[in-house]
Amino acid sequence: MPNSFESNNSPLLSYKYIKAKNNSNKYLLILHGLLGCADNWLPQGQIFAEYYNVLIPDLRNHGNSFHNDSMAYGDIADDILQLINYLHLEQISIIGHSMGGKLAMLIALNHPDIVDKLIIIDIAPDRYITDANYKLLNILASIPMNEFKSRDEIKNFIKDKVPNFREVDLVMKNIKLNSQRKYEWKINLEALIKNINLLADFPTLHKKFTKPVLFLRGEKSNHILPQHYEKIYNYFPNAYIQTVSNAGHWVQVDNTDEFVKYSNEYLNL
Repeated sequence: MPNSFESNNSPLLSYKYIKAKNNSNKYLLILHGLLGCADNWLPQGQIFAEYYNVLIPDLRNHGNSFHNDSMAYGDIADDILQLINYLHLEQISIIGHSMGGKLAMLIALNHPDIVDKLIIIDIAPDRYITDANYKLLNILASIPMNEFKSRDEIKNFIKDKVPNFREVDLVMKNIKLNSQRKYEWKINLEALIKNINLLADFPTLHKKFTKPVLFLRGEKSNHILPQHYEKIYNYFPNAYIQTVSNAGHWVQVDNTDEFVKYSNEYLNL
C-alpha cells in the first residue's frame, strides 16, 4: 500500500488512499453515489483516517476510472472485489452512499466474510422511481461542454437548467479539460442514461448479512421510509436505522457532524 495520501490506479479503478493517523491496520472503503467521485469524499475520508486507512475509488463510468457500457451492480461489485484483492486486503469496513450503498449491500450479502462493518447512507435494497435522475442525466448530456470558456460558465448553465439542484458543486468535480483544452465530462453519461433503470433497482437475493449494520437516513429525504424497512430487515436482520437531522439525501454533506458522530460510534464498537 502507499504510505501517505495519494491518488492511485489499480488495474481497473482509480482511487484515493489516506493512511491512518494512528498506524492502524484497519481499512475503510467508501463508495460514492451516482454522479459522485472519490474527490467528493476527501473531507470525510480525512476524518475517518483518524482510525482507519481509507480507500475511496472512482466507480466505473465516474471520476478517473474506466468507461464501460455495463452498470450492472454485479459488474461494479466485481471491480471493487478486484481492487480489494489487488491491495491484498482480507477484511474491510464499507460506507456506501445511494448507488454506492446498494453496491456495498450487494458485496456484503455475497461476500460476508470480507466485510467487517457496514454503513449504508440513505438508500434501501429496493427499487426507486428514476424520473428525476433520468431527466437530470439527459440535461447534463445536452450541455455543449466544449463551447464554455470556464468552469463557472458551466456551473451557472447547470444552475439555470436545474435551479433546485443543490449538488452542482459535487457534480462539477466530474469535469475535466481534454488535450484540446476543451471541457468534457469524466462521467460516462451515455452509459448512466442507458442503465438508469437497472441502477434504480436492487438484485433479488436469497441471502442475509447477519452482522450489525448501520443505516443512516436523512430527516428530509424520502429514500428510507417505513415502507422500506421490511426489505432492509429481510436482508440485514441486525440493521439499526438512525435518522440524521436537517439532512436530505446527501447526508454526509448536509450534516457532516452528525454523520461522523453516528458513523464513528458504530465503527468503533
